[in-house]
Amino acid sequence: MLYNEFLNDAKLYSVNEIIIPILPENNIGKSIVSNLSNIYKVETEYIIIYDCSVNASDFGNSYYNAEHLNFNAKHSNYNINKSVHSESVLALRFIPDLNQNSTTISEPALNKDLNQNTNLTGKFLCLLGKVQIGKCKIEISDTNASLYEFEIFEEYRNKGYGSAFLSKVTDYLSGKGVEKILLQVSGANTSAYKMYMHHGFKIYSSLDIFTLFVR
Repeated sequence: MLYNEFLNDAKLYSVNEIIIPILPENNIGKSIVSNLSNIYKVETEYIIIYDCSVNASDFGNSYYNAEHLNFNAKHSNYNINKSVHSESVLALRFIPDLNQNSTTISEPALNKDLNQNTNLTGKFLCLLGKVQIGKCKIEISDTNASLYEFEIFEEYRNKGYGSAFLSKVTDYLSGKGVEKILLQVSGANTSAYKMYMHHGFKIYSSLDIFTLFVR
């Protein structure tokens, strides 16, 4: 009865979908929601975490250019797909939220931001030569960082660039004192999930997401 009233109210406000997150261990809640006739999609969302102290790599190796943050795939240990030319260079650029008109900032400026600000937001750009091929948003609070909207543009996928970009971001943040890196990924996005797990991310928590269609 209460559920039907809830659906009727949702229709009055032209609500088309209702999202119900439930903890995996809440078996009673999942059992109740699973029996609702309006369910049409169930997915699991994961909060995953990267422990920089466990996954730290040799940040002083030769393929980093301290001034421009250049990454040379030829001399790296990143998992680059063979279809990526050995001379390809990925560059990591940072744009702070406080100055959206800025193009890029130098390593000393980025060092200053990370070392002197406990809270910092912005985005990393992934460049192949002069072409932007990916991006991700970042939010740093104390020694923790959260990544959002990590992506490689469609025409550059399945070539190893995503793996290289992720490694570059995690290694760079690790080298600047960030201890934990968190992000959210859908279990339905199997390729992204596998890539994060391959890079040392671990499941921190999860939610089962039930989507109901309001008829």
